[in-house]
Amino acid sequence: MFRHFAAALSLGVFLVAMGLFPTASTTSANPLVFRCAEHPLPEFTLGEGDSPSDQEIAELCSCIWNSFSPGKKKVAEAIHRGENPQIPDLDIEPDGIFRAFASWFGESLRACYASAAPHSGLTFSKQTIRPMFSMSRTQWNALVNAAASRGEALAGEDSATGLSMTAPIEGGFMILNPNYSEEEAPEFLQTTIGYRRELAPYITVERLNDDLLRAQADLSPMFEVYGNVESFEGGLGIFLTIVPAE
Repeated sequence: MFRHFAAALSLGVFLVAMGLFPTASTTSANPLVFRCAEHPLPEFTLGEGDSPSDQEIAELCSCIWNSFSPGKKKVAEAIHRGENPQIPDLDIEPDGIFRAFASWFGESLRACYASAAPHSGLTFSKQTIRPMFSMSRTQWNALVNAAASRGEALAGEDSATGLSMTAPIEGGFMILNPNYSEEEAPEFLQTTIGYRRELAPYITVERLNDDLLRAQADLSPMFEVYGNVESFEGGLGIFLTIVPAE
């Protein structure tokens, strides 16, 4: 079955990717590669732990194929035959057609995968959140600046309450903003995750509200989670405030 949305976000994975927390060295198996038997589409991989049935893969492939315009289908067919696609009505330079197709395919794969997933994939855990509340303001600011220097995130303006960090995720963006009233540890953590409007058929208000309820359950009783889901210009967002329970 499909276990994750392609644009899924685990806060722990995100923070490790940003270089904010170390991760133990592990050896993971190579991801499974899936093929579309009935449509001329590239091979692809899915989320970690996914084990879709043949029927689910067939439905995913059909969804991707049906999302293509006639011109994009001609490109897919030409590439599948090993030919150099020449599609005048798409008005794309020949040397850019392969990059364009990779983008079309990726967007359709994410959208179709999302429609099959039970939720947006946003996950929190006590093991991930706890280190945030044992980190000093100086440590946090240094880590944010390091991520920004690598081009992986944007650091907010310097503030007495600590830097905010904005980073892209597939399908949108994430903002982390721990609030330091004292140097030793943040008083609370504000998190915003925004998804682009084109994902609205799949990342819905209902799904994000389910994410909020799940975050509250997963982090209880160690943390209290307050939040809401809103529609904004360009997409949908979930806004969370996480506070250590007294």
